[in-house]
Amino acid sequence: LRSIMNDNFMRMTGYDENLGKSWPYVIGYGLFIINVALFIVLVLQRVFEVYHSYMILWGILISTIFFVGKHFVAAFFSWVFDYEKESGVYQFLIISFRNIMSLIFLALNIVFLFGSLNWSKSLGLLGVGIFLIFLLSRYYKGIKIARSFINTHFFQFFIYFCAFELAPWIIIYKVVKDLL
Repeated sequence: LRSIMNDNFMRMTGYDENLGKSWPYVIGYGLFIINVALFIVLVLQRVFEVYHSYMILWGILISTIFFVGKHFVAAFFSWVFDYEKESGVYQFLIISFRNIMSLIFLALNIVFLFGSLNWSKSLGLLGVGIFLIFLLSRYYKGIKIARSFINTHFFQFFIYFCAFELAPWIIIYKVVKDLL
């Protein structure tokens, strides 16, 4: 939590933890992927009454591709455009936020599993709301990290932000809207 609240402490912790590539951070990220996939499956089953075999495995696979694939794409483009330092700190920020979210979604999943069916819609909306709050907070902190890059290369930052931060969520929204 301290690394999320303080930029200098985040950079120091990122340096100590190899920018999130240490085992505690990797395990926390794995828990995030599992808990988000389980949350999505529980919402689909309890709110929308969608049942398919192997839903949790598909959820974990799709979540892994979506969340981890973004790191690979960002690493590639940071190498191409030579802003690896800022990208490394931003990737560590993403990992830190998602490690905290893994604990929140673990608690939500426990309440979802053992709670009343009447709570399903409320818990689903609460989970989406928490995810959006963390996402917007991460975007704000990311802009603070990249402010020197934004000042000199605003157009490239705008293209990156639209293509890799906003477009995936718009595509997911469109796909889910059409399916449901």
